[in-house]
Amino acid sequence: MLEIKNLSKRYDDRVVFKNLNLTVADGEILTIIGPSGIGKTTFLRILAGLTPADSGSITLDGKPLAIDGTRSGADVGVIFQDFNLFPQYSVAENIELAPKLVAKNRLRQSLKKQNVF
Repeated sequence: MLEIKNLSKRYDDRVVFKNLNLTVADGEILTIIGPSGIGKTTFLRILAGLTPADSGSITLDGKPLAIDGTRSGADVGVIFQDFNLFPQYSVAENIELAPKLVAKNRLRQSLKKQNVF
């Protein structure tokens, strides 16, 4: 079971979502739909551990998941709607690109938390 309690995310003065609550039972299928710009991708990125939430909690089968964007997303696959392959890169380089960008983003977030960046 996936449980999300009081999950909130904002970018500067823009509130993406506030106090989001959701429970998805084992075997249940969830569809997230809505117009562009309402936070669907941000929500999925937080679930995958790619983006930090500002507050709230996420538990999966009773185990708490980190919401600070530092959780390894090794067991989660995400394909974004605007993802494209780059013709100048080999197949391997295209596949390696996303994990490199995620690592770079995590490093940047870590440095920012330490007031280095």
